Amino acid sequence: MVMERMTHSRFTEAEREFIRKERVLRFNSLGKAGHIHSVPVCFAFDGNNFFTVSQISAKRLSNIKANNSVSLELDVYSDDWSKAKGVLVYGTAQFIESEDEKKIALNLLKEKYRQYREGPIALSTQSLLLKTVPNEVKSWFITKPFSA
Repeated sequence: MVMERMTHSRFTEAEREFIRKERVLRFNSLGKAGHIHSVPVCFAFDGNNFFTVSQISAKRLSNIKANNSVSLELDVYSDDWSKAKGVLVYGTAQFIESEDEKKIALNLLKEKYRQYREGPIALSTQSLLLKTVPNEVKSWFITKPFSA
């Protein structure tokens, strides 16, 4: 089996469709000691950028303050490796400060996850919204519209 990989700076439509259908991504940041800190997070995607919520006390926030270069990984595993698919994004994480952008990000999260609409997970004074702007995109086995 030949690994089918693509590297580019913008998303293809097939990648966008794959990303929109996924529910969780792994958010990777670099800690002070040089260790990679990886956490699964819920996210929203506007077709170009990723939006996540983080508690103020979360380790990734201190990591981002020191180094805002991050990576995001979304993938689907299959024992039939020809059906495994994924997207790896290298990007720059930013704290969202604009009220307009906060509303957009939160609305996208509410559309995707009922917990942001109904439960105690909604933004509080103890959480921050993050935006990750992609710089480089790598994907494997995503060349046509996604099907599970």
